[in-house]
Amino acid sequence: MGYRLRELENGNIEVLGLSSPVIIKEHYWSCPQDRSGGNAVDLLMQVMGMRFNEAMEKLEEFM
Repeated sequence: MGYRLRELENGNIEVLGLSSPVIIKEHYWSCPQDRSGGNAVDLLMQVMGMRFNEAMEKLEEFM
């Protein structure tokens, strides 16, 4: 999807280039700004603006 990642302490990864900060750890993401978070499907829907079926199709590309 073209986003840069920055490794943080404690195994956290920050996604750079989004309108809000997003931190990923293991299988979950969180946005410290508005305290939202969730799994990969939630990320694609809430942060990237995809519909559920679009998010599932995008994730299938990685399987």
